[in-house]
Amino acid sequence: LEGRNGKWSLFTDLVYMNVGGSQSATVVGDGPFGLYRDRKVSIGLKSWIITLAGGYNYIDTEKGRLDIIAGTRYFYLKEELGLKVDVGPVKIFDRSVTVSDHVWDAIIGVKGHVNLDANWYIPYYFDIGAGGSDLTLQAMAGVGYKFDWGDVLLTYRHLHYDYKSDFPNTDMDVSGPLLGAVFRF
Repeated sequence: LEGRNGKWSLFTDLVYMNVGGSQSATVVGDGPFGLYRDRKVSIGLKSWIITLAGGYNYIDTEKGRLDIIAGTRYFYLKEELGLKVDVGPVKIFDRSVTVSDHVWDAIIGVKGHVNLDANWYIPYYFDIGAGGSDLTLQAMAGVGYKFDWGDVLLTYRHLHYDYKSDFPNTDMDVSGPLLGAVFRF
């Protein structure tokens, strides 16, 4: 979400992740009662990544636009690991461990686009920062097409975090393609 007024802009970007999985296995034992053991291992990860920044338009020509940006990024991470073991109807072991933490980082960077012709363009974004983490950076580039009502974008985005040693993870990378639309009003 972005708002512009003259050369100044304010924007935010929200990423929510909720991923996880589990694996179960049953082992049937020997003997007259057919004793069995069930095991289940589960892992989960939830995360919020929120960027809030402002920008100043430094270049705006027929060939493209370049904004210089500065702001903050908030990162929240919650990880859960569970293990459950049952022998027959008796619960032998059922434990889970949850760790969570959050960091705030200051960021600086650039964003804009390079026009290829009247309709096609290359959008780009890059920021780098630190604070609560040792390093965070984000990069995005792709292709966009302008319509009368707005734009359609196909880009690739990469977000990297390098945490301080007391954070639940030491680093994290989130990458992938994005398909988006821009509406102007």
